[in-house]
Amino acid sequence: ETERPDLPSQQWYVKEWNTDRGNDQPTPFATGYAFAFSPEDEETAIDIEAANGDLMELYDGRNRAQNGWFVLSTLIQATHPGDLAAKWNIRPHVKEGWVREPNVGFSQVGYTPGQEKFAVVELDKWDENYPKEMSLYRVNADGSEEEVCKKELGETTAWMRFKYARFDFTEVTEAGLYRIHYGDYVGEIFPIAKNVYDRIWHTTLSGFLAVQMDHIAVREGYKIWHGASHMDDGVIGDRSASWFDGMSMRGMPDAIRAKGYKGEDHVEGLNKGGWFDAGDFDLQMSRNNQVLGDLVNAAEICGRADNYDDLSVTWDDATGGLVEMHRPDGVPDVVQQCIHGTKQFLAEYECLGGTGGTMETRYLRQYTHLGDPSSDTDGYIYDSTLAEDEIVERDGKVYSGVPDDRYFLTGGGGGGFSAGLSQGLVNSFAGTAYMAVDYPATREYATYLFNVCMDQWNTGWSSNWDSVVQFALASDAFERNNVAYNKQDTYNAAYFRGLLNNLLTDSNLNVGSHINVLALKHLLTDEQWEKVGNSVANQNVSVNNQPYGVNFTSGASWGASPNTYSG
Repeated sequence: ETERPDLPSQQWYVKEWNTDRGNDQPTPFATGYAFAFSPEDEETAIDIEAANGDLMELYDGRNRAQNGWFVLSTLIQATHPGDLAAKWNIRPHVKEGWVREPNVGFSQVGYTPGQEKFAVVELDKWDENYPKEMSLYRVNADGSEEEVCKKELGETTAWMRFKYARFDFTEVTEAGLYRIHYGDYVGEIFPIAKNVYDRIWHTTLSGFLAVQMDHIAVREGYKIWHGASHMDDGVIGDRSASWFDGMSMRGMPDAIRAKGYKGEDHVEGLNKGGWFDAGDFDLQMSRNNQVLGDLVNAAEICGRADNYDDLSVTWDDATGGLVEMHRPDGVPDVVQQCIHGTKQFLAEYECLGGTGGTMETRYLRQYTHLGDPSSDTDGYIYDSTLAEDEIVERDGKVYSGVPDDRYFLTGGGGGGFSAGLSQGLVNSFAGTAYMAVDYPATREYATYLFNVCMDQWNTGWSSNWDSVVQFALASDAFERNNVAYNKQDTYNAAYFRGLLNNLLTDSNLNVGSHINVLALKHLLTDEQWEKVGNSVANQNVSVNNQPYGVNFTSGASWGASPNTYSG
């Protein structure tokens, strides 16, 4: 055991994390003054020696974390004079004339018969001896293969660190299974078929998104993906410090103060809905807002994702409820995902008087948790009057003395907190209600949600395309299902249809400016719908000069994926 040094500059949560781990330190599994790594492989071999005679120590980084690598270190000696604290000589083995092997990229999903089809080979920029031809083979039912297309590669194009060439096989249109041959490379099998895109999104909607659902248990047959997580949400954050992952508490918003809350107060009712952030178990509301809006748009313009139904979803305010995969329940999965997204925002609005911010774990040790998120906290509401080993039940609620409930924070990556409901969120609520009212199991919630929307309706929104579209769709669906809603006498379906008709200009009937016009077919005349169809046929998507045929913006976060997708 080694006592940790006092490092005043270390963030409080790092110190707390280290204290929780204790003073035990891993021991090296090898020590020496010189190390030769992978000497048997000339492509990966590397030698490292301590030039000033200090001992080097090799550690297994997994002693600290599951994603740890090998760690080679030298303790800095106080006896070394001047600026030289430690000196290593690092000598990688250099293979003369080495070039990187070509890397072939193609659509693993496959291609439709009529679309442009090409594979891209990524080449070392110094490679001049690469194979100049590529072939496409059809794979037969008996396992045999026959060459159906052989061509020379196109001209190489320099981009980023490599150069690229295309192999175009657009002329191959016969449905079947195919694979690419290039030099010694034989690719994985992919299809050419009319329906290659019909089901590729199923696992995202009913697998990935289902597992990302917070405040509800998720089960797949024998497998429990996770229990109902964070049912002890949530506590107003401490304003005294910044948090890990860039989060913070930027003062107490007036809307929250008006609800009577102060720092460290538990807020009942925040334990509903939402999706985990990527890679950890916090709820970043700006990200949730974007996901909800995208899901609503996708559901509306794609027939509720073809009414695909693989999940059974049952919400329960007390227990969180249960999601079961591969058990259809009569409600399209995308509609249920939209409902789950609205639940967290609605809970914030009703409990705190606004929306935004982040539900973040209290401790770094919780944040780095990779197991079942329902074990991230104990699920019991924290009561500071109880000892940590005490659990009591009062008025149907369970309390414990473990201070592990997530904090509600108003600053950082989850976005700021804003009073009320934003117009964009109201639009997403209305879009969700429009779809959910069609199903008996979700009709009651849809009505409650749309009533919230009607309370927010502002005549100043009458010229806003997205608001008018969502309210026109929803009011029409409610009247079609004979379901009453707030202020219907004044703002009925005919009223919103009139606003919509005022906005149906040629520019608004263009998918390039308003993709959700595709959801309006049943509210448009044949002439108007023909204009929408023409706008689809005339779409010209500009693609910047890079080899894969999609937009890319260097310097953007997360690999520029938002720009790639929107292009």
